[in-house]
Amino acid sequence: CVAVGEDGRVWSWGRGWRGTLGLGDEDDRWTPTLVESLSEHTIVAASAGVSHTAFLTSEGALYTCGDGGYGRLGYGNEQRKRRPRLVEGLPATAAV
Repeated sequence: CVAVGEDGRVWSWGRGWRGTLGLGDEDDRWTPTLVESLSEHTIVAASAGVSHTAFLTSEGALYTCGDGGYGRLGYGNEQRKRRPRLVEGLPATAAV
């Protein structure tokens, strides 16, 4: 699960498989945990899937983390990322 606060901070919890929570590890979390690696950004939207998560900033930048199979993270490879990373080459994005 993922939640975005009114202040633009974001929390995640649940199954941490392949870094889906964006917390730097693959541990499961039973309670909401701040995604500290995004604290310098104002997050306006987020979307959590079974194997990856996407975060949208107020500037229209998209960050993703989790299982990179089939290129689903948008980095041009299949690597998994345990912390959100910027998806480069996208124009400013309005929704996830």
